[in-house]
Amino acid sequence: MPSETDETTISLAIHAWKRGEFPSKAACAAKFGVEVHLFKARLAGRRPRTEKRPANCRLLPAEERAIIEFMGRLADLGIHGTRKTIETHANYLISHGESGKLVSTHWTTRFLRKHRDKIRLRRDTIKELDRAVAEDPEELKKWYEE
Repeated sequence: MPSETDETTISLAIHAWKRGEFPSKAACAAKFGVEVHLFKARLAGRRPRTEKRPANCRLLPAEERAIIEFMGRLADLGIHGTRKTIETHANYLISHGESGKLVSTHWTTRFLRKHRDKIRLRRDTIKELDRAVAEDPEELKKWYEE
């Protein structure tokens, strides 16, 4: 894989070729010390690997940000999302997007590891569950009627 300096050199060679400074592509590539097949591929529009999305990547960066924001909103509402919540949301985004292959069984674990600074799952404690039951409107109504 070409390094960043190689990509800069290829870019300079492409600009020189487009300005018409060389009679052939091979001569232009040789002058800049670039491999001919790589030079021709960049001229044809092929992007470097560093700019390509990995083939096994299920979600676009914007979709990943959407999941992170969704989990943040759930946390703001006092709802603790689970791994299943993340997996379901990801599969929903995939089914309504371009790729049709759903996330794997270990995808959620890798996603959480990748975004551990932004997402933290918490389990509901007994106390929080008791509070949720205590805030039941029917129970409150009974208490005030007594």
